[in-house]
Amino acid sequence: MKGPLAGVRVLDAGQLVAGPFAATLLADYGADVVKMERPGKGDPLRALGRSKNGVSLWWHACNRNKRTIALDLTDEADRAAFRELVSVADVMVENYVPGTLERMGLPYEVLAEANPGLVMLRLSGFGQAGPYSRWPGFARTSEAFSGLTALTGYQDQPPVGISAFPLSDYLSGLFGAFAILAALRERDKASGKGQVIDLALHDGLFRMMENLCITYDQLQLLSQRTGGAHEQAFPVGIWPSQDGVQISLAVGTDAMAKKLFEVMGRAELSQDPRFATNAARIAHKGELGPIVAAWLAVRTGAAALELLGGSGVAVSPLMTMDAIFKDPHYAARENLVTVDDEELGKVVLPGVIPKLSRTPGTVRHAAHAIDADRQDILSDWLPNRRQR
Repeated sequence: MKGPLAGVRVLDAGQLVAGPFAATLLADYGADVVKMERPGKGDPLRALGRSKNGVSLWWHACNRNKRTIALDLTDEADRAAFRELVSVADVMVENYVPGTLERMGLPYEVLAEANPGLVMLRLSGFGQAGPYSRWPGFARTSEAFSGLTALTGYQDQPPVGISAFPLSDYLSGLFGAFAILAALRERDKASGKGQVIDLALHDGLFRMMENLCITYDQLQLLSQRTGGAHEQAFPVGIWPSQDGVQISLAVGTDAMAKKLFEVMGRAELSQDPRFATNAARIAHKGELGPIVAAWLAVRTGAAALELLGGSGVAVSPLMTMDAIFKDPHYAARENLVTVDDEELGKVVLPGVIPKLSRTPGTVRHAAHAIDADRQDILSDWLPNRRQR
């Protein structure tokens, strides 16, 4: 299966996570993605995260399904090869500090002269325009700038941020891939021309704060850090079962609250004015929380999950990676796939999502070594090029 994006050529000149992840999403659906790196050490991601036998594990996951070529844009021969590859690409992805390509004499306008249909994703810390555009940016800084970090943690303590993975990088990659597809469709169905996509690392996170934005605009209200609680619904939280399974509940509507009370054998709580509406439940969460906690405390996690989930109450166990690897639902949905890797043998990676019924994507291989595919790339993309 070639995938729905078979035939789309993508030159991934990005670094670290955000830009390369956008390209990986396209590769998952069959695009021919060429990962461009500096000769020698390659992409800085090769040196980040935990490693095994000197091999970065994060690198092998983030850059799956790509072919690799090493090009030094300060070298004249490599610059020429780069421009030739761009001339036959559908898409180029880059996430340098704004102005970097311009200083090299490779702005979009120059590249588009040879390839008017080129779609370029330019992903940077603060975007191509604005007073902070030349500032570098990483996930932590962009999450702070978006407004997200101010909302994480408890109100009486400093914000904590997100440390397990770079949320804004991955979210920006997702928005970037979406924008690329939109630009390709416009090119192929309307104008025949490419265009530039300007995306800052904080843009995606801020876009998801639409409720907070309009609330501030209309009511001048600021959301606050609430720890594990939810500002706008209750009971929402995590409580332990009898056998120590952490149960996450998200009861966001009155209808679901009624189902919860019925499962608990406390149907009368739906008629109690303290708990009859969502606003009332929020106001009286100090009374309702212990009732929910007491019910869970005398049931095993498996029993509670079956009762609640089977009755239409939004519930989940608090999952960790070891539990995910054993979970039958993850297995049934093929959320984990095993592929061959040149350096590590077999590796388990997240599956392709979303799942298309006729043309699903595939994980064909993990990331390749630096410059491993040079000859194949030049032969495929530039068959008439004189080898230098």
